[in-house]
Amino acid sequence: MSKKSRVDYLTGFTPLEIRSLRERRMPRGALSLVGFTMVEIVVMLGIIVLISAVLLANFPGFNESGALIRARQELALDFRRLQNYALAVSNVRLEGGSLELSPKIVGAHFNMAAPDSYILFVDRTGGTPNRYDEGFDGVISRGRFQRGIKLNCLYVSGSCVTSEYNVLDVVFRAPEARMTISADGISPIGSTFVKVEMKTPNLNLKKTVSVWITGYIGTE
Repeated sequence: MSKKSRVDYLTGFTPLEIRSLRERRMPRGALSLVGFTMVEIVVMLGIIVLISAVLLANFPGFNESGALIRARQELALDFRRLQNYALAVSNVRLEGGSLELSPKIVGAHFNMAAPDSYILFVDRTGGTPNRYDEGFDGVISRGRFQRGIKLNCLYVSGSCVTSEYNVLDVVFRAPEARMTISADGISPIGSTFVKVEMKTPNLNLKKTVSVWITGYIGTE
């Protein structure tokens, strides 16, 4: 009988089988490689709870900040859209689906009495020049702020404190998209820019969209 096939009478296995079993045996410390101790689990749960608490505490801030940034970008895009209408001297589709044929003046109307929205309009001939006339001028669309975002300040020149208005109309005249500003019934306002400031309901975060007579539209 060879050594490989000789049976160890104490174990009942051949030397080759004993060697194979030893090689399969789990090395020391293997349990720490395939699992976690109770202390490690408690520490991990503590870290998860801490991170969750921080995120939940700041969630309203993230929510409001994101909504404010979105409102600012949408307003800036609406101003750009009005400029493009004036430059193109093309037909404009109104909110009811009808077409306004090659309007000469388009604009945006803001009113602090309705701080959660604004109106894009066609300034029709026969109404008050450079101002929105409800029921007469054509409405292109109505912009609405989400998640409690509201107008905070409408101003030209100066600052929000020194040159604030309650009603503001910003119009662009075809074909060069020349800007005219009307505020609180005064038209035109001799200013090189106009600013619309918005704010959040709880954290009082603020963002501004500015429009300049050069055609530049800025966000702050």
